[in-house]
Amino acid sequence: MQHQTVPAPIQLSENQVKVEVRATGIGFRDAAACLNPSLLPLIDGKRVGGYELAGVIIDAHPSVMAKWPIGTEVMGWMPNGGALQSEVVIPISQLVLKPDYLSMAEAAALPMTYVAAWQLLNHVVELQRTQRMLVHGGAGALGTALITLGRAMGLEIYTTADAKYHGRLHLLGASPINYQAEDFLRAVRRLSIDGAHAVFDSLGHTLVKSWDCLRPGGTLVSTGYISAERTGGVGSSIFAKMTLAWMKLSGGNKRYLQYNPSLSQWQQRWHQDLVQVLSLLKAGKLEVTLAPTITPTEVPKFLADLLNRKSPMGKTVVVWP
Repeated sequence: MQHQTVPAPIQLSENQVKVEVRATGIGFRDAAACLNPSLLPLIDGKRVGGYELAGVIIDAHPSVMAKWPIGTEVMGWMPNGGALQSEVVIPISQLVLKPDYLSMAEAAALPMTYVAAWQLLNHVVELQRTQRMLVHGGAGALGTALITLGRAMGLEIYTTADAKYHGRLHLLGASPINYQAEDFLRAVRRLSIDGAHAVFDSLGHTLVKSWDCLRPGGTLVSTGYISAERTGGVGSSIFAKMTLAWMKLSGGNKRYLQYNPSLSQWQQRWHQDLVQVLSLLKAGKLEVTLAPTITPTEVPKFLADLLNRKSPMGKTVVVWP
């Protein structure tokens, strides 16, 4: 009789803990991996998505048990993916204690999405109270995070979105633009005095028109092309990028920037920026906009719908049984 080989237990280092995952945040980066699986880490022969998580510590190196004992509720992020599984081994530097005032689902929505929104508004562009911004895809996870944070900062907010979301977006604090019925450039000129101080464009193919939405001295930020993720990497055309390069030289003192939360300059700020987001939540100045939660078995359908422009409003979180 053959004996089945039992895998050796993972030996945790002094900076690692093992977490039983209770909730995992997913979004367009996971949808992009449907088109390009090499974007995700290979774990036990499978590509595993998920960048945000909340859960409970179930194992730790003896030397760190005093700080991270068994049963501690934590939240964190895995910048290269791998959080979409029932258990993960993760460095303690990528975790913080989960506050009691957050559910597991809310905690799993924050570590990348809301931190990215905070960084965009406070470090990439550094917007000030009463200034104006345009957010493309306002009903999405990053869009709703930008809007709710922007409202807490006292910004004037315009956003493009399907008409079915306009009522809820208005309640969040934005002036919605029905891009299917009105040209968004015309709408921004109608709503503002001289354009937006910042435009956050996650679409890619709209970059040139987004540039025209800016006031003199404004900033256009590409926040990760949804169009690229839906088309396997096409994103904005070479012509659009060349046009933007020419526009940068044409005056108006405008800027064009690209933001990627996985770059080291933003990873290094992750902990302190998450603390800022949590402080706003604790003070009641910010709310997490969640889509209906899903189960692990519903993930493939959700990602397929996301690629086909059928995403729900807010941040989607997978809740583990």
